[in-house]
Amino acid sequence: MKNDGRKYLPKVHEIIKDVQLFDEFEYLVRKFDLKDDLTIKQNSCLSSNLEKNEWLYETPNLMNIHSIQDVERRYSFIDHVHVNKFLESINMYIYLSMILFFQNNGVFIDCNRKYNINEIIEKNFNSRNKNIILRWLNILFENEFIHLENNNCYLRKVVNKNNIDRYYEDAKNLWDWKLGDPLSIDYINQNIKYLQELFDGKKKCNSILFPEGDLKYAKALYKNNMVYRYINDLVAITISDYVKKYSSGINKIKILEIGAGIGATTDSVLKRLIDENLIDEVLYKYTDISNFFYPVCKKQI
Repeated sequence: MKNDGRKYLPKVHEIIKDVQLFDEFEYLVRKFDLKDDLTIKQNSCLSSNLEKNEWLYETPNLMNIHSIQDVERRYSFIDHVHVNKFLESINMYIYLSMILFFQNNGVFIDCNRKYNINEIIEKNFNSRNKNIILRWLNILFENEFIHLENNNCYLRKVVNKNNIDRYYEDAKNLWDWKLGDPLSIDYINQNIKYLQELFDGKKKCNSILFPEGDLKYAKALYKNNMVYRYINDLVAITISDYVKKYSSGINKIKILEIGAGIGATTDSVLKRLIDENLIDEVLYKYTDISNFFYPVCKKQI
């Protein structure tokens, strides 16, 4: 098969599709505005009908196929079976924890009883977070844990607390240092542990993501796992190729990173630009809506 940027599809690319994160990269490389500045937009709304920029496909070497293959080889130990086992375990842990949360609030205690959805929202949850409750009920229905009929629902599967703990341990064993930092799974567990307080508004979600200002969970989620390392490596390759192609040696190429957060993508991009001796060809602007990240990223840069 010809090593063409349009044809080469690495194995890890396929696996990452299973965890539904690679669409962010697909969006990214198709939305670069080449007329003026190069803009990285993270956490953007995706569209399935985006027009491809021709520069990305002008030559077989533009996407630096060899570099992409090097990245692919670094993650070649990952396989579909392992990822799917992890997804099954973590999803079951979350689904069963959701049911337990409902039961702790007086819902689905009796498997033989039908619960009216309006009563669940108004009586059991005092009309708080209605949209969240409806979303969770829909998720449990789609995964066949509950049955919905005429605005009523009832539990189809008995929840065993030991099963919740087992799925959590299975997910940890499959994730920890194989797919990413163990703190990623600990972060999910912390959210479930404080779910009632979060739901009641007694605890803020940021207090879990940034406990006492600590970035350990944020780094585990957005930097120290194979998904984001892989994506950030590919983003860095794409940007360095762009700079190689369009740098004139006179005017610097301006790169604006929007929503840079902890600077995980920033690190990968700057490192590659330095390694390729291209750092003097760019003016890199790190931005985020929150001032919280600025001093952290300033130290890194």
